[in-house]
Amino acid sequence: MFTSLINLLSLISPVLIFIACCLYLSKRVKPDSILLFIGSGISVILSIFYSVIMPMFMSGGAMNVTFYYEIARVISFIAEILFAIGFFILITNVIRGRINVQNFFPPNTEN
Repeated sequence: MFTSLINLLSLISPVLIFIACCLYLSKRVKPDSILLFIGSGISVILSIFYSVIMPMFMSGGAMNVTFYYEIARVISFIAEILFAIGFFILITNVIRGRINVQNFFPPNTEN
């Protein structure tokens, strides 16, 4: 029972990131928000898979779980790539936005 609670604690950060991505997607529907949403959503599903479903499969003992772990690793890699691309696009847009704001206000040359 205690191990199950510890496994559920590992779901907190993926769920919080997913909620933040949902809020960002609700404010702006752009490629970066869509990629962040998809990547974090898949990560939440896989976290549930690793924390809840796989221990149930392993407790049965009759099933070869390595096949399912390999599939989950490939899906996790794809989710991480999608999230990283979305995050990179977001950071690039933020940096580009700050540079554009600085160009609107020329430096003060009056002395």
